[in-house]
Amino acid sequence: MSRLVIAVGNEKGGVGKTTIAANLAAMAAVSGRDTLLIDADPQQQSAARWAARRAEAHPSAPHVACVSVTGKGIQRQLEGLAPRYEVVVVDTGAEDSPELRAAALIADRLVIPLQADNLDLWAMPAMEALWEKASELNPKLRLVLVVNRIPYQLADSAPADIAAWLAENTPALPRDRLVHLIGRTAYGRAVGEGLGVAEVHRRDAKAAGEIQALWEAVQ
Repeated sequence: MSRLVIAVGNEKGGVGKTTIAANLAAMAAVSGRDTLLIDADPQQQSAARWAARRAEAHPSAPHVACVSVTGKGIQRQLEGLAPRYEVVVVDTGAEDSPELRAAALIADRLVIPLQADNLDLWAMPAMEALWEKASELNPKLRLVLVVNRIPYQLADSAPADIAAWLAENTPALPRDRLVHLIGRTAYGRAVGEGLGVAEVHRRDAKAAGEIQALWEAVQ
């Protein structure tokens, strides 16, 4: 298989970037691919904590290597690290950061999580501008949109409503890879254990199926 570099990012904070990045890294590792998780969030370092918890509490789980890479020289560092692994997942921080822009310039996939609320939607035009610039400079880049933490009561209506809003307000964002994740407690529980939802004992089959759909969309 060819190398796959996945950047997970949104200028809006609190959209679940690390949970998605950790689950993608876990899916890659479970599939037998040599996986690197890059924590490129200079403030939180949550991905690094997840990887440390995984190594400590689940030494027999498929290995996910993790390094922290931030700052102005991140693009050069990412370019040096990426060829050493089959799958590289980059978890970027909030705001229009150099880490997010650098990751988008070398990635094969840009995964943008957003939630089904107005604050997240209002941030999407900025992400549309970032996407247009990044895809111009990096023609191989493909976009995956993830509507995350959808409340159960909106599970039937939110997907269509979000798709319609994006079509009207951010027409330059491709919507052919639009994945929906319900706000299930399984996600937080798994990440707290250093695992992906598909690895948890007595796993939530619906959550595992959602992450499988996301993994397939990313590939």
